[in-house]
Amino acid sequence: MATTFKLGNRPKFFAPITVRFTGPDGAEKVIPDVVFVYRTRTEYGEWVDSINEASAASYTPAPGEKFSVKALFQATGSGGATQLANAINSCGLDLPLSAENLAQLYDESPAAMEALIEAYRAAAVQGRLGN
Repeated sequence: MATTFKLGNRPKFFAPITVRFTGPDGAEKVIPDVVFVYRTRTEYGEWVDSINEASAASYTPAPGEKFSVKALFQATGSGGATQLANAINSCGLDLPLSAENLAQLYDESPAAMEALIEAYRAAAVQGRLGN
């Protein structure tokens, strides 16, 4: 049954969704029952800006130090995982939802992190939800 829409009556969370991605083995994988923290489009924009700022600040080679892609990936992966952990309230995985586990997921299966970020973007910017 439909309910009347009221401005300013914002939810705490988006409805649960299933996030799908292709794993490194080529098989379709799912992260069930992902519940994202609700953010308005403007708040989502601020959240993305904070990720970009954290990524830019997380790795700068010291003077005379050689640039390292490995160090860049380590620095930006953990920062992105921390930000994403702050955007997910819960999910149906059999492991604790933590920045550490999300950083491991990002390292082992970058497509999973991209799918989570895209699902959050779609919910916050387009208002599109569903499986």
